[in-house]
Amino acid sequence: MSPLPPVPSSWRFLVVSPPIEISTRAVYEAVDGSAPSARRTPALIAALEASHVPPPRAREGRVGGDPVLGNDLEPASRHVFPALDDAINRLRDAVPGLTMSGTGAALFALFGHRSEAERALQAVRALGYPAWLCRPVPAAV
Repeated sequence: MSPLPPVPSSWRFLVVSPPIEISTRAVYEAVDGSAPSARRTPALIAALEASHVPPPRAREGRVGGDPVLGNDLEPASRHVFPALDDAINRLRDAVPGLTMSGTGAALFALFGHRSEAERALQAVRALGYPAWLCRPVPAAV
């Protein structure tokens, strides 16, 4: 295990919190174990070292699929919680790069510049979802 390279200070993170209660236990019980884990780590490290935001990739059926930022628990969460599935579909229509955090329901997207992050924030809020912009903090904090 080794530390990741620092996140560039120009990056912004959009965090969206759909008002959906998710049972972590139910999600893990629905995981069949067939999906490989940690396969995205090398691509994420390369993106950080190059100081560029990895572009969102086309998602197979709008589920998982992103080779850099993705979540192996997403298919199980969406299957067990149809309201989450609906929310993710609506949100990804507005912001294609959204990735689920943990077992859900929170999602995040990464942007290289504040202006594009602010446009995404407005698009998400127009759909009625709570959302915030965050910035990286220096490692020394």
